[in-house]
Amino acid sequence: PPVHLGWRQYRTLGAAALDICAVADGTLDAYIDCNEAHGVWDYLGAMLICEEAGAVLGEVHDRELVVRSHAERRGPVAAATPELLGEALAARRAAGSRQVAR
Repeated sequence: PPVHLGWRQYRTLGAAALDICAVADGTLDAYIDCNEAHGVWDYLGAMLICEEAGAVLGEVHDRELVVRSHAERRGPVAAATPELLGEALAARRAAGSRQVAR
């Protein structure tokens, strides 16, 4: 990520779906997308797995994650709890505003 989001450590596996599923199984506490370039095929399967496991998802700009247009891109954020999701979204949004200010 171009800006530090306040994490103690981070890891990128290279596929949004794998990272989001790692939240579902408890390996990761949260997943924060920093590209906002994902199509639905990159995350919808993992989103279902998270929801079934009790994890929660949001989108960086509060947009719907389930879209039909091939051209629409999203920035999914996943977390183990609603409280952590709120913190992750706030950190990502603050980082996004700092990026624009540069």
